[in-house]
Amino acid sequence: MTPLRILVTGTTGKTGAAVIAQLRRRNVTVRAVVRRHDARSEKLEQSGVELVVADPLDRGQMVQTMAGVQRAYYLPPFDPSMLSAARVFAEAAEAASLESIVALSQWLASPGHPAWLTRQLWEMEAVFKGLRGVGCTIINPPFFADNYLRLIGFAAHLGVLPSLTGDSRNAPPSTEDIAAVAAAALLDPTMHAGRTYSPTGPELLSTSDMSRVLTNVLGRHVRRFEMPMWLFLKAARMQGVGPSELSGFRYWVRDHKLGAFAFCTPTDHVQRVTGRAPESFDAIARRYAAQPEAQRGLSASARAFADFMRTPMSPGYNLDRFDKERDIAAEPGAKFAMEDDAWKAWRTEQVRPNQGLRTLRTAAVA
Repeated sequence: MTPLRILVTGTTGKTGAAVIAQLRRRNVTVRAVVRRHDARSEKLEQSGVELVVADPLDRGQMVQTMAGVQRAYYLPPFDPSMLSAARVFAEAAEAASLESIVALSQWLASPGHPAWLTRQLWEMEAVFKGLRGVGCTIINPPFFADNYLRLIGFAAHLGVLPSLTGDSRNAPPSTEDIAAVAAAALLDPTMHAGRTYSPTGPELLSTSDMSRVLTNVLGRHVRRFEMPMWLFLKAARMQGVGPSELSGFRYWVRDHKLGAFAFCTPTDHVQRVTGRAPESFDAIARRYAAQPEAQRGLSASARAFADFMRTPMSPGYNLDRFDKERDIAAEPGAKFAMEDDAWKAWRTEQVRPNQGLRTLRTAAVA
């Protein structure tokens, strides 16, 4: 029998790295695709992962990369090459006769959304679902818990949780739970091919709720700080987030405020696929609170305060100009998710448990 080998893209991203960790714990051979050798890829290689440097837009290179591979986890690049890269990957998967692909998409994916990335993700889903002889599982989670916790340092040192979403709610999943669902689908494509999963956390929370959780976790009072978008764009640029992702993010915040992430949630998909309950926000927050940037001390608090104070004076992005220059602005008639009856009908059907079908039971991969 040929040993199972799984290809993983986006290996230096959060879900890509987490999927690799899940598979390696199951002693699965993993081949990681990277664009270049660097310190992060070297660390992967040292951990026992096969490393291949390839251009995701080169069909020949991608076919070669898939030689000896049976299945693949696909994390799309959040940049203007997204759809082109997905099409190249799909063509290579057919040529290499892959058994199945698990692709990460998005809760909001739809063809008429204002965000260009959201429209591209919907088209990516269609590309993979249309593959001949290659199974496909789509994973489209809502806002990750990481979206709220990546500024854990401000909460730990300054007692503030930056927020863009007011009192609207979400059931944020952990990166690890998303990866566990992806790994389960990769390990048993017969069970999961053709399905779409939307892993969420176990309960709906506003950022006010999250600040109360962080108050308990960090042992200090944490309050929500409602951040204007212009200030967020400066903070995001300071963290190295590019304009392609932020171009869509500003629309997703509006979706959040309209209630799109509270619609038909929480789901039971983590439980159904992995056999265990999803992580609570408290458990996820405790993991982030253990990170070095959240450890309190005089110098660390001083740095956090300095970063907070210099943010308004830092450069941001002109996203309207960015969209116009790349011809990716929303078309007339574009609809946010909660304004789109077709999206709401699809979402309702997609998360409803199928009556008469046996509950999915797979070994937990966490």
